[in-house]
Amino acid sequence: MDYRLRSVRNVDYMNSIPRGNVIPCFTKQTLQLYALELDNALVEPATSFSLTFGEYNRIVDLKNASRQRIAQRLSNGGYLYIAFHKNEPAGYIFSSISHCRVDEVEQTLHIMPYECYLYDAYTYPRFRGQGIYPALLIHVSRIFQANSYHRALIFTLARNRASIRGIQKAGFIDYGTVEYFRILGHRFWRYHTNNGCIKSYFDDQK
Repeated sequence: MDYRLRSVRNVDYMNSIPRGNVIPCFTKQTLQLYALELDNALVEPATSFSLTFGEYNRIVDLKNASRQRIAQRLSNGGYLYIAFHKNEPAGYIFSSISHCRVDEVEQTLHIMPYECYLYDAYTYPRFRGQGIYPALLIHVSRIFQANSYHRALIFTLARNRASIRGIQKAGFIDYGTVEYFRILGHRFWRYHTNNGCIKSYFDDQK
């Protein structure tokens, strides 16, 4: 929702705004939080394509991801995972096990031992709707499961229904939300969580 700023004390500022422009003095984002318990058996992925997977801790060339962006995500010890169909990239995702910036809510997630965070996933257009995303999530989760991790975390905006469907198909369970408000330049967060076993936390939760 957009609100127009009306204030008799800001006449000069208001006159400087081009006519018809809306001043975004209020914004809200709702981030949906999901977790997958790795102590349990994982679901089998269902996809229309035969896939192979690559794991990288170095910069590789990818469409829709600049080398600078990849370097930034790998800089804290993270990994990049790519799903291939006949040597063609079908999708990718990053992981982190230390700390990671969550841009949607302008917070840093501090990842506790034996938990991993999966983020910044992308499926290439011609492969969308074919189960690539949940297959990639399950593959990466199995890697962490084999290394004695207890749970995998992934977040998405509540309005991103396609992402939520893929996350749920991979067996992830909703454990709460983060509501982020920006009001006249001031930032506020409201947390709703229902799983006390999850130890990782955002800056503003402590």
